[in-house]
Amino acid sequence: MTKLKLFLFLIITILIYSITSSVQSVYYSIYKQYKTTPLLVNGPSLWEINKIQYPSVILDNGIYKMWYSGHNNYYWSIGYAVSLDGINWFKYPYNPILTWDNNVSNPRHFITPSVLKDGDIYKMWFTSSFTDHNDGDFTIGYAASSNGISWSNINYRQLTSSQNWDNIGLTHPNIIKINNTYYLYYAARKNPYEWTIGFATSTDGLNWYPYSGNPVIQNRTNWWERGHNIGPYVLFDSTNNKYQMWYNTTNLGSITSIAYAESNDGITWIKPVEKNPVLLNEIPDTFDFRGVSRPSLMKIGNTYLLWYAGTSPLNTWNIGLAYFGDTPVAQPTPSGSLFPNIAPTNTPIPTETPTPIPTATPVPTATPIPTPTPTPKPKEPIVIIPGMFASWNKEAILEGKSNYSSSWKLLPFVKEYDGIILTLKNLGYTEGDLLYVWPYDWRKNVAENASKLQSYLNSNVFSKYPNEKISLVGHSLGGLIARSWAQTNNNKEKLNHLITVASPNFGVIQPYRAWEGGEISQDSSPLTIALNLLLHIGKNKLQTDRETIQQLFPVLKDLLPTAPYLIRKTDNTEITKNQMYVWNLWLETLNTSVSSIYSIFHAIGGTGNNTPHTFVVSQPSKIDFLLGNWQDGKPVETKTVTGDGTVTTERSVFTDDTNTILSKDHSGLISSKEGVKAILDTLALPYTEEQIVEGSNTKFNPSLLFIMQSPATMSVSYNGQTYLDLNGIIFIPNAADGSYNVTVTGTDSGLYHLSIGQFGTTESNWSDVVNSTSPQQTETYTINFQQNNLLDTPITSITLADWLTQIELKLQELEKITDKKNTRLARIDIAIAKKLTKPLNPLAIKQLLEHVLSVLSSIRKQRNSQQAKQLTFDIGDFVMHTYISQFSNNDYYPAKKLTNQIETLNQKLTKLLTQIEKKNPDSEHLLLLQKGMTLFEEGRTALSKNERAKAWIYFFQTKLLFDEVL
Repeated sequence: MTKLKLFLFLIITILIYSITSSVQSVYYSIYKQYKTTPLLVNGPSLWEINKIQYPSVILDNGIYKMWYSGHNNYYWSIGYAVSLDGINWFKYPYNPILTWDNNVSNPRHFITPSVLKDGDIYKMWFTSSFTDHNDGDFTIGYAASSNGISWSNINYRQLTSSQNWDNIGLTHPNIIKINNTYYLYYAARKNPYEWTIGFATSTDGLNWYPYSGNPVIQNRTNWWERGHNIGPYVLFDSTNNKYQMWYNTTNLGSITSIAYAESNDGITWIKPVEKNPVLLNEIPDTFDFRGVSRPSLMKIGNTYLLWYAGTSPLNTWNIGLAYFGDTPVAQPTPSGSLFPNIAPTNTPIPTETPTPIPTATPVPTATPIPTPTPTPKPKEPIVIIPGMFASWNKEAILEGKSNYSSSWKLLPFVKEYDGIILTLKNLGYTEGDLLYVWPYDWRKNVAENASKLQSYLNSNVFSKYPNEKISLVGHSLGGLIARSWAQTNNNKEKLNHLITVASPNFGVIQPYRAWEGGEISQDSSPLTIALNLLLHIGKNKLQTDRETIQQLFPVLKDLLPTAPYLIRKTDNTEITKNQMYVWNLWLETLNTSVSSIYSIFHAIGGTGNNTPHTFVVSQPSKIDFLLGNWQDGKPVETKTVTGDGTVTTERSVFTDDTNTILSKDHSGLISSKEGVKAILDTLALPYTEEQIVEGSNTKFNPSLLFIMQSPATMSVSYNGQTYLDLNGIIFIPNAADGSYNVTVTGTDSGLYHLSIGQFGTTESNWSDVVNSTSPQQTETYTINFQQNNLLDTPITSITLADWLTQIELKLQELEKITDKKNTRLARIDIAIAKKLTKPLNPLAIKQLLEHVLSVLSSIRKQRNSQQAKQLTFDIGDFVMHTYISQFSNNDYYPAKKLTNQIETLNQKLTKLLTQIEKKNPDSEHLLLLQKGMTLFEEGRTALSKNERAKAWIYFFQTKLLFDEVL
């Protein structure tokens, strides 16, 4: 038996090796890369500085013409390039040819072009999207052009969802025309984890009729396509009336590929195993080592040319070429331009508002008097830009609106900027007139905020002082935004001074944990509070924390370092830029031109504080890897050097430019008297010691955070002091132990949602209250805060009946969007449990709550919407909180039973992990497994503290989750 197992193992190993390391099958072995490096690379233009993908190539009058997608870190646009040989490409100098016009009523993204020349008209079908969220906003649009450059008749929504399989977005159109019929192949999905390919026809290319049997290409039938099937490209061979399709696919692991299918009618497709996959990634030392994406093909004679995008370990997508047949031959570089002498017109290209040119201020000449008095320097506008989590907008953060009417406000509990503001007022400045403080959306990318800064300055400063230069003082993230603006469009000419204070000019490592692994550090920083807040109110339970954070907090990537900062634990060697999956290309690019602003730039940095500098990392677990977490390694140790506690000294200043280094921490650099004086000295503003006012540092740990989602307001009282609601938020820094009373007052009729975040010395947690209210109705809750021992359920004033009512209200929400039969079973359980509270029957209520969790698990197993599944997890959290708050009698939970549960769960977990090694489950099941493993570990921790009720209910929910995976 042992020999047989060894034989089978060797056979499987040989097969796996032949699949992944050799050039596979007839098609894959024949398709060769023309070069291991790309033909067309991103940049240097800003519109495509992040990446380029999705080529669409045609041959027109002897010239290869390519339309492709470019990304600038914020949105997608479409560009144009030409070539004489399909190898050496020349980008159109006026790119992009289709881009967002900054009008929120128009799409933000233009992507995946497919161009067909129909007679004398170029026709383009493309994907458009109004938002940055991958939530079903994708539609297929259309445009026409007489020259391939200037596009008109733009219809953003020519084809939208109309069938069950495509209700979460349509994308990647590909058009062929046979006789008088247009054939559209495109990708769509009905759930976030499964893109498939469909088909539609049209007689005019405008009005489409989707095939009733869609999708025509589905996944999970072969090893190379167990993830997504997307990005089709179809050729029709008229010599044998055969349709050929190449498309992009994944296997749910790290392998992406270009696959092949063929059909006799364009509807029924076969996927020849001997011809698949055509092209794989994971070939070392090539530009497509990390992945390949949608191809564009052309048959020239007996040779197939396949253009596609690939990504390197730097996660930078560029465009390359593979071929099947004769090796393509490069042509000599043309002596003249291949482009017509025209610039694009009739395209949604944003136009820049002409910037007023500052005129020189006349210098007064001294009057010849015996004892001349020096003329005071005229005051010039100063704009202060605060750092992360200093600004607030309820509509944007709590309500998730992208278009909102209210403005961002400086949070009153942030005291770091009080000193510099009051000092400038002492020097004769008036806020709103020469002195400005700009609050902003600190979640967004730096360049996007730099653009919004331009709008703010135009409306509030330059409109009043069109001929004056201004000074910008930016703290932390605010400094990066100010510098990004200054280095754009020659804006430095509008500045007297640019001062960055404690800014990560070369990045910081702290965002790495959140960006790559969805992990939040337990430290006293605004980043920790901001991450906790955004993850709690915006968490999608059906995606990883990493995915949620990257979606809600994109600025984190802009803050990563620009030099290697990871060390392998295995061999203690540095992970180089070229070996990393995520890299801060934006900041690295910005720093290449920083010397252009040295004449007006001054950085203030800190020293004397232990500051994170590098992470020692280990390999991620199998589950983390499959979920896309920790692609560059999971931190196991942090190494520090001197700095301000957040930004290292060396990463805060440019050593070849003037700078100031103070022995202050991150907040003290802007709040302390020394920091204020350093700013005034750089601004060349005279002052006396009496005019200097010091701000104070916000202590984020320990603290309490209260969030109110309408229709109600709140106040918090503690020890004779009352904290008032500011548009849905109350934050109490440096919170003392004790009882806090939260009073909720209704402003309208409906449900309100109160969230309480506790941030202790070593841990943090959240508790939630959902209740109904009406105008002027009040409710008071008492919170017991113990910073060294946070309570799972700190709300001591809520009765068991109150908890059960909250669960009932959430179940009513669920019943509206899912199967009523199961939901009503859960509601009956809760109704019975409420009756059993008087007189109290704890054992029966315990069993009823456990049954509710089982019902919620059954609902998740059914084909319900993502919204319904998300709500089942929210309700489950309420059930477990209720359970933990009410059942502490250890007699209900014998140690022997808990030990048996651990043994049973360990067996289930071993079985699940073995299954993963054999086949990769989809993302949803991986998430369920990860949630179960996390609860399992938390249950064992609770048991070690003799918290048996908590351990029991966590083990109970773990078993349900493991069973859902199986």
